[in-house]
Amino acid sequence: MALLPDLDTRSVLNIVEENFERAQLKTYAIRFIYTGEHCLPKEELIQQFEELMTDVNSVYCEVNVHGLLLVYDGYFVHIVERLFDGWRAVTARPPSLVGNFDVHGTLPEHIEQLRICLVKITRLCALAQADEELSFAGLSANDPKMEALPEVALLDFLLQSPYVLDLRHVLHLHRRVDDYAFYFERVWPLPTHFTPRFLYKLKIDDSFVEPLPVMPWELVKKEVTEEGDELKDEQSENSSSD
Repeated sequence: MALLPDLDTRSVLNIVEENFERAQLKTYAIRFIYTGEHCLPKEELIQQFEELMTDVNSVYCEVNVHGLLLVYDGYFVHIVERLFDGWRAVTARPPSLVGNFDVHGTLPEHIEQLRICLVKITRLCALAQADEELSFAGLSANDPKMEALPEVALLDFLLQSPYVLDLRHVLHLHRRVDDYAFYFERVWPLPTHFTPRFLYKLKIDDSFVEPLPVMPWELVKKEVTEEGDELKDEQSENSSSD
């Protein structure tokens, strides 16, 4: 009996590992943005984040985590981004936003406001990369740099949005790996109408690989059919003799 040819089977893990080797990475979280509220003085909040980043870089992995922390009076935006050479924090007073948001609005409305916020954060990252001494102190509301600051109303809207995941929920998703039950583990024996009968009959060099052996439930079905045929033959013989 000829053997089936070896197939090059690759999992998602294999592809991720190859991409990591090409990019020379050893950690999965290379870009992470989260926002929240706080009730601490700005300098104290910055100090706590700085100590946290120092602890992570000293004991977590060989790839250091860098980024930018944007601090308002009652809100913050932490941008973890590997493109930065280090970690730093900036303080600012964003301009006021004219208009109101509907927290109970449709999903496209929430996505649009999230897109606007990410565009502003992208501009902020570009400014931080171009200027190592970036500061928003003393700038007027009409200064072009102020357009890179997400407004307080926008951050508050995203924090209340039911479509933006909570940071604790995201952490739970990364820490927990659910058990996946395959179809053949749920249903057995496998329904024959879901399985092609000649699935494993392949033509290789003008020769055919024989299909898989007949399954036990198919043998039972065949025996029942043969017994039924025998009963029919006996009944026909009895009727003819009568």
